[in-house]
Amino acid sequence: MLKKDVYISLTCCFFALGIGAQAQTRKAGLWDVTAITRMQKPGNQVGMFSQTDGGGASLSNINPVATCYTQDVIDNYGILLPPSLRDCQLSNTVKKPLSLTADLTCSGRTNGTGSVETLWTDADHAKSVIHFVVKQKQGPNTLSMAWTQEATAVFKSSDCAGVRPRTIPPAR
Repeated sequence: MLKKDVYISLTCCFFALGIGAQAQTRKAGLWDVTAITRMQKPGNQVGMFSQTDGGGASLSNINPVATCYTQDVIDNYGILLPPSLRDCQLSNTVKKPLSLTADLTCSGRTNGTGSVETLWTDADHAKSVIHFVVKQKQGPNTLSMAWTQEATAVFKSSDCAGVRPRTIPPAR
């Protein structure tokens, strides 16, 4: 009976630690975000990206961009958001103490599917990746093009210092 009580107590402690770890790694506030976007070059198969930056194959901000995230955004989207959330939905979201993954589906102006992943390496650092395949009708054909956005983020302050937070449009 004593062993059973010890196991139950240890299980409760590990569960509480997991919840505490998640709360500590998902800080709302001001983050410096550096990102690179790799676009598929015309003529390549979907998902085949150029390894060079020539010809507009990649866009990046080499200087960090100050970005304000609310607790709602951090908890539900991670640190890297699609360029437009207006017509996008996340599904199959899996939240763990040090990660968030989800499927991304967009309709409307941009139709496509992809995935979102954020990993917190510690309380002040995160890495995130969005893979996305756009499908557009051109006459009788459907054209597909893929892009990947990778970002690193460093937490700066719980005060956004005048930087407006990214808003999430209401669900339709």
